[in-house]
Amino acid sequence: MRRVYLSLPIFYTTLACVMTYPLVWHLSSAMPHDLGDPLMSTTLLWWNAHTTPLTDRWWDGLWFWPATGSVAFSDHRLGESLIATPLQWFGLNAVTAANLTLLATFPL
Repeated sequence: MRRVYLSLPIFYTTLACVMTYPLVWHLSSAMPHDLGDPLMSTTLLWWNAHTTPLTDRWWDGLWFWPATGSVAFSDHRLGESLIATPLQWFGLNAVTAANLTLLATFPL
């Protein structure tokens, strides 16, 4: 039984690397698909790492000025920020943090 609990995360990590190949070799310089949604997600994860979540400044975001609350117009990525924010605080760039977060969601 213990073997199953150890092998499943390894299986899903391997599956993530295979399904997103060659992303795993270019974590800091490539995006998983087109440049639309992945770049928006990366920007949101960067924003979450540099502002205090759920404050007025956080809700105003970086886009749709002068409208307020622009983060509400999109997915806020707060759940993924639990992984991406510490990675960025420890010095990884936003693209690397977003890609590692994407890969981590498979086994998690």
